[in-house]
Amino acid sequence: MSDFWNKIRINSESVKGLASIGFANIISSAISGIFWFYLASTIESHEFGNIQYFLSIAGISYTAALLCSPNVITVYTAKSLRVQSTIFFLSIISGIICAVTIFLIYSRIDVSFIVISFIINDIAIAYLVGKKQYSNYAKFVIIQISIMIVNFYLKDGKATQETWIYCLIRYQNKRVKHYTNLRIHPKHWNLKEKQVRKSHPNSPELN
Repeated sequence: MSDFWNKIRINSESVKGLASIGFANIISSAISGIFWFYLASTIESHEFGNIQYFLSIAGISYTAALLCSPNVITVYTAKSLRVQSTIFFLSIISGIICAVTIFLIYSRIDVSFIVISFIINDIAIAYLVGKKQYSNYAKFVIIQISIMIVNFYLKDGKATQETWIYCLIRYQNKRVKHYTNLRIHPKHWNLKEKQVRKSHPNSPELN
């Protein structure tokens, strides 16, 4: 009889763990959709496409660098075999090689950092799943995807003439810097609110 109840307890814990993973994935997908919808309505379509282009490059590079590392870490962690540090080291080395290659080709240091962030994020998630820390997995996924910030800055805040406005996006521990096609004089820029001053005649369109 005790074996019967132990099996029920183990099965209920497994179902609870799967429910935590499913809940976290659903919530993170919803937050991600809202974020990209907001971003698409904030910037120009060609700028949005440009951001997606570089994120895709980062995604392809990190996939090539990781290969099957997350799955390997999950399996070996579950079996209590200590090879995580070796796999992590090899993944980081591969990621650095990909990051340097991207920088040399596109001169985008932010995209290079995204590759490394992707790798660290996926390995951390794989480790939590392997340890069966499903509640921590849910917290980690929801928190890291909830931290999303979109701000606009001036290229040169001390310029004596018009300077470029760029968009800085922080999302899922990733950071993308993208220049818009807009320029403005620093005297018309509200540094605190990170937008064009309302005194500017075109502030409604620019903001």
